[in-house]
Amino acid sequence: MILDLHDLAFAYDGRPILADVRLGVPAGEIVAVLGPNGVGKTTLLKCINAILRADKGVILVDAEDVRRMAPSQVAARIGYVAQRTETARTTVFDAILTGRLPHLRWRASRRDLDLVGTVIARLDLGALALRFIDELSGGELQKVAIARALVQEPRLLLLDEPTSSLDLRNQIEILRLLRAVVDERRVAAVMTMHDINTALRFADTLVFVKAGRVLAHVAVADVTAALVSDVYGVEVDLHRVGDLAFVVPMIEKES
Repeated sequence: MILDLHDLAFAYDGRPILADVRLGVPAGEIVAVLGPNGVGKTTLLKCINAILRADKGVILVDAEDVRRMAPSQVAARIGYVAQRTETARTTVFDAILTGRLPHLRWRASRRDLDLVGTVIARLDLGALALRFIDELSGGELQKVAIARALVQEPRLLLLDEPTSSLDLRNQIEILRLLRAVVDERRVAAVMTMHDINTALRFADTLVFVKAGRVLAHVAVADVTAALVSDVYGVEVDLHRVGDLAFVVPMIEKES
């Protein structure tokens, strides 16, 4: 397993947010974390990344305890994309280059610069490379944040609603890229999402969180309408077309 969680718990000011969370993510797998608002999805990512310190439990990345790592060691292993990225008066190229900081010694090497250039090209950010990031749209800024995480060359990618500010075309582009990176580099990815149908299309397994606990961790093929209804409190139908599954809420028309 690249990521291995055991009995993770976290509370804000004594109020339990997460309890007894267990999760294993192997190489080459994308896990989508789903559930209603406020159940602890973002908190879970922050605990894994040591942004928040879990009250109890074990967090292992490649069998090493994240809670005992220095921040630079965490950054070398885990790439994190938050829901919102802070802006600054720096160029897109330089902002993405900061993703190499955990690996730099004295200055950026030719390999560092080439890697940034490759990721910029792959995300179609070439036209923005010399623009300042405080001039970008929300969707463009999100792509920069994802690019910065990719150039870290992490073993584990954590993405908090990575497509929330992107249009449909860019959502598909980013998720296809994430799928390719996970497959090619044999890394692992955990992403929180609200769109269950997008998760069913691009993830390998789904983790459903309810009331701070993992209610189910299932392969996409094993998701049922009853499970989705239980998590969200909404009656749904689940339809399959070939290998694809689609969740459709059962909403009666008002008379």
